[in-house]
Amino acid sequence: MSEASGVKEALSFSNGSVICHVTDKDIVIIPGFIETPAKETGIRTYEELVDFAENVRSNTPGYRKANVWLENNINAPENSKWTVAIGTAETAFEGIFDGRGYCIIGLDIDIKDQGGLFGVIGKNGIVRDLAVIDCSFAGMSNNAGGIAAENNGTVVSSYNSGNINGTSDTVRASVAAQNNSDNISNVFYAVSGKYPAVADGSINKLSNTCESLTIEYMITSDFADKLNSVTDDTVDWKHIEYKSTIMNQGFPIVRGRFIENTEIANEAKIRISAFIQRSMMINYIPINYSSASYNTMLSAAGTRTVTCAYDLTAADPNGNEMPAELWCEGITISIPVSTDDVRIITLNENGEAMAFTPDSIENGWATFSLTEPTGFAVAENITSDKNNDKDTGNFNTGDSSLPLTMSVAMIIASILAILISRRKKESE
Repeated sequence: MSEASGVKEALSFSNGSVICHVTDKDIVIIPGFIETPAKETGIRTYEELVDFAENVRSNTPGYRKANVWLENNINAPENSKWTVAIGTAETAFEGIFDGRGYCIIGLDIDIKDQGGLFGVIGKNGIVRDLAVIDCSFAGMSNNAGGIAAENNGTVVSSYNSGNINGTSDTVRASVAAQNNSDNISNVFYAVSGKYPAVADGSINKLSNTCESLTIEYMITSDFADKLNSVTDDTVDWKHIEYKSTIMNQGFPIVRGRFIENTEIANEAKIRISAFIQRSMMINYIPINYSSASYNTMLSAAGTRTVTCAYDLTAADPNGNEMPAELWCEGITISIPVSTDDVRIITLNENGEAMAFTPDSIENGWATFSLTEPTGFAVAENITSDKNNDKDTGNFNTGDSSLPLTMSVAMIIASILAILISRRKKESE
């Protein structure tokens, strides 16, 4: 018997298992005993969200039990269709989907059977800290849910403000069309006419911690307070209204556990640290001295000398500018100084200069606090005593005419001496 034929005869297949006949007793090898580790990844774009949903549906190893989180608000592109929900009856989502307070905005759901952001959430699946805003249905779904078509797992600290469209009133609901779990809590949803939180055929209703609200109420600071009243201290919902602009359409966003103290710069001339969302970047560049903002701050400095001026901006990992008011809890700036009389000057929303004293001055460094990234200038009261010391021969720039006059006089005297010497020689 050849080696190849021996190997072939030593193996046989039965009911999807491999039977090995190389010993006195047959060994049954069951495939799939080595499980692929659950995938862990952040989702930053609509394309990545679509790709994740397709991998869950296709049962790509590691995706159904994945631990994923949002790193940005995700806006569905105009004219796009959401045709693949996260999880199906055959491949339910069994992992963790952490919204981290970000929003999925404007999905146009076009799914016939399990219509929703999530198709089927499995018994071990968890969805938390997620906002679903302005999502709608392009067509009728047999099961249509604002967050999930079918939930068998856990949904907490989330809200939905979208419209629902199902083939009948019995299969559409603001949270989950079919809810087979009692683990939905602190979920809020918009009043959508006659649509209930869960459809009539659901095994479980929502707990009394869930509530239907009007859109008008959901875009107020009162709604943020309500969310905070039913979540633990690791989550902090915020309603952000700044410079006459309501951020995030007025809907609250989660802040708290994903805010980190991050070092932005540690250089000889400037140190910057900030409590910011972990994916945020703070950029700092010197301000153009000819700009209007610099000249406004320069005027506010008065007799003080502006020693440095920077413009701070916030950006996402792709370099796109982002509203820092959503994800920044404060910035600390330290600048080397030579005096205790120092101020930091910033501009308010009306373009007016405002000056602040340092929080502290230690070891020649003045430390200031800012609530958000903005342009600033640091001004010191550098007195003439420190720059015009007659005993040492040091002069202020404004007094430079004195040494210049003395130098010119000495040159003229030298020239005259040479001319007189030549005339004496000629006369001889």
